[in-house]
Formats: sequence, structure tokens, C-alpha cells
Amino acid sequence: MRKKPLILVVDDLESNLQVAGNLLVEAGYDISLIVDGKKAISIAKKILPDIILLDLVMPDTDGFEVCRKLKESELTQEIPIIFLTSMKNTDNIVKGFELGAVDYIVKPANKQETLARIKTHLELRRSKEIIIEQKKKLQDLIDERNTFFTITSDQLMNPINAIKGYNDHIKRYNIKNENSKDLHRFSQLIDAEISTVSSTINDFLYLYNLEEGNLPSIVESFNINLLIDKILEEFKQDAKAKRLILNFETEVDKTTHASADKEKMEVILKHLISNAIKYTNFYRTIYIKATEYIENKRFIKIEIKDQGVGMNEEDLKNIFNKYSQLSPEPTNNEQSVGIGMTIVKNLIDEMNCKIFIDSQEGVGTTVRVIIPAI
Repeated sequence: MRKKPLILVVDDLESNLQVAGNLLVEAGYDISLIVDGKKAISIAKKILPDIILLDLVMPDTDGFEVCRKLKESELTQEIPIIFLTSMKNTDNIVKGFELGAVDYIVKPANKQETLARIKTHLELRRSKEIIIEQKKKLQDLIDERNTFFTITSDQLMNPINAIKGYNDHIKRYNIKNENSKDLHRFSQLIDAEISTVSSTINDFLYLYNLEEGNLPSIVESFNINLLIDKILEEFKQDAKAKRLILNFETEVDKTTHASADKEKMEVILKHLISNAIKYTNFYRTIYIKATEYIENKRFIKIEIKDQGVGMNEEDLKNIFNKYSQLSPEPTNNEQSVGIGMTIVKNLIDEMNCKIFIDSQEGVGTTVRVIIPAI
């Protein structure tokens, strides 16, 4: 509904329209005045008024026919219609209600009564719109929940089942007293699957708390080079498993510090580097570069460039959508539930940073993050 409601008045007598128009304008409403019932139908579909005052007795197309036509159209069927009638004819009033009218006013209309009825039905309509909006939001939440459970069953149960299988292998090897190297290998596989499940669950919890406003940002200054070194150290084993080289170069002076929430920036960079490792083929190099520049203010640019599977244009459009399942497949059977980049985008926006992604299928992906600096 508009901030200033628009009322369509339909009456074949211009004198009645003038009286109603003056009353409504003085009350603060926008108005549209129509003397012809047939024309009123087309005008109502065009301007979609918030309420219609409709005279019953008109030549050619009367108020009943206008009401019936408007209620048949999806465009206008929800617009409240108040009949204007010169007499308390019960049959006419009942017929009007049966056609979909919400109220009636007997002419000559009392000023206070007319305004009170209009106000009441405008408020009722607004309440109905709010209910519809809330219903849609609720349905969206239900759909999102259903998607979550679908993904959970597909993505979380697979590693759990794998863990059970590996454990069964270990039990059999223990019975046969097999080579300890095999036991060690299965143990590593179990650790990897547990890590996948833990990481996924942590991402869900983090995104939930982020969207609920439970993680306020604390802006601080920190050395970006040291933070990246720390993150790369944590990913050393993941990179080693795929024979990847993590090449980090920096042109950021040790006196230049990033100005953001350090913990959240760590989450961003971990997700981006993790994705680079996940979607890069064996025996390749991932390049991480930090530079600084001044553009009215000082900024630090972090560039993460992989030699991975890359993405198409459709993937790039959907990359920040929650639960988006993109076409690229991880190169070593790693798991992805499609919320990591949603977390990244939410954090980027919250901290007034920027992110840019370029990608080409079969070539790789380059991600650039721009961070305020001091």
C-alpha cells in the first residue's frame, strides 16, 4: 500500500464526485474520479487503487457488474470495494456482499462515518498485506530449512558412513594383525572425514550466529602478512596431500596494518584459500599476493589465484547464494554444502570491504579482497 492511499470513486453524477473528492482530499487521500462504470474497470486495473467507492445505480454498466468484473481479475480482486447506495435496500446490500464488497455507505453520506469506514478498511487491508508478507517469509524459512535438511542428509551422512566403513576395516586388520602402515592410512582417512563434518557443522553455526547478529564486528589494526602466514601454516597438510605449492608474496610494508575485524578477516581468508586448494588439481601452484595502494584512503589488496577447475558465468552469478550447488567439482572428493561463500560475502559487506571474482572454466579462479588499511 502507498504511504498516501489512493481512492477510486465511481459515480455517474459529477456533483456526487465533487463532494466525495473534496472530502477525501481534505482528509489527506489521493483520488481518482470516474463517471462511467465500464471505464472504471480498466482504470482500476491500471492504477490499482487502495480502495474503491462504487455507486450501485449507474447507466449501462452498474455497480454490481463493475464489482463482479473487478473481483474476477487477479489484478484487482483484493481491492476493498465499498458500495454507495441511496437507500437501505437489503436485497441490493446482500447482493453487493455476495459479489465481494466489504461495506456500504448510504447516500447522502455522513462525513465522519464515511471517513471512519474508509480508514477501517484501509487498516484491514494493510493488516492483510502484512499477514501475506509474514506468510511468505515463513514459507521462505520453511523452504530454507527443508533445503538444509536435504543437504545435511546428503553431505553430512556420507562422511559419517565413510567413518564407519574405515572403522570396520581397522577392526578387521586388528584381528588379522595386518601391517601397521595400513592402520595408519585408515586413521588418516578417518581424521579427514571427521574434519569435513566438523567444518561443515561449524560453518552452519557460524552463519546462523552471523545472520542473527550474535557476532558484532570489532575493528582493530593488525599485520596482514602475519595473519596470512598463520593461515597458510594451517593449510600446509591439505596442500601437501595434493602436492600443491602455496606461493605467498607481499608488497605490504610492515608498518601498514589492515583495519578490520581480525577474526572475521581470518574466516574470510580461510574460506577463500580452502576453496582454492579444494578446486585445484594435483601438482599445481596457488598464488597469494598482498599489495597496498592509496585511492583517497589507504587499502590492502589480497589476491588469491589458483590453477583450478574454474567457473562459468552462471556459477559466478550464484556463488554467494546460500546453499548454492555450483557446477565445479572438488578435485579430491572434498565436500561442499554451499555456505562458505555466503559467509564470506556477509562478512565482506559487514566490514565495508570489497570482493571481486574472475574465473574461467579449465583455467582457474582469481579472488581479490580489498581491505581498509592504516
